Amino acid sequence: TLLGQARRWRPIAPLIDTLVLDLHGLEQAHDARCHREGAFAQAIRNLDVVRQTGVRLAFRLTLTKVNAEDLNGVVRLAAAEGAAHVEVVRPAGLTRADAELNDYLADAQELGADLGIPVEGDIASPDELMLYRGRFVPAFPTREVVALAPSMHIDASGRVTPLTTDVPGRLA
Repeated sequence: TLLGQARRWRPIAPLIDTLVLDLHGLEQAHDARCHREGAFAQAIRNLDVVRQTGVRLAFRLTLTKVNAEDLNGVVRLAAAEGAAHVEVVRPAGLTRADAELNDYLADAQELGADLGIPVEGDIASPDELMLYRGRFVPAFPTREVVALAPSMHIDASGRVTPLTTDVPGRLA
């Protein structure tokens, strides 16, 4: 990735508002999910390059029953690494009805408040998303991509993918 190559990262860093490090848990869970030993350690080592260029840093964790025990550790790590916030998302199809995962999220939000780092969770159920659709989805037509998807993923090939579940297919 570009982060492992400071000379390639520095020219594009001024174009980035926030770099979101997408973790799958702490070291064991992350490495297992990536199918590569050392993936977690490498990701954390690369954060020095981000800090040197002044790009804001955030962490994201897709919360599952496999990595739920790691959530507080991720919050502590994010605070120690100077992240602006932690985003907690759920896999597609998993709603907030899962009380056990809600408890992990609530605990992490409390820990984050104690550490001074916001922990944001996607707490809307599919029914709530439809009920309050107007608050989540802008009216068409729109002139700016960020009005449709304020968070975007740019992969190593340069492909941009909006990070939202409600962008019409013809626009994604």
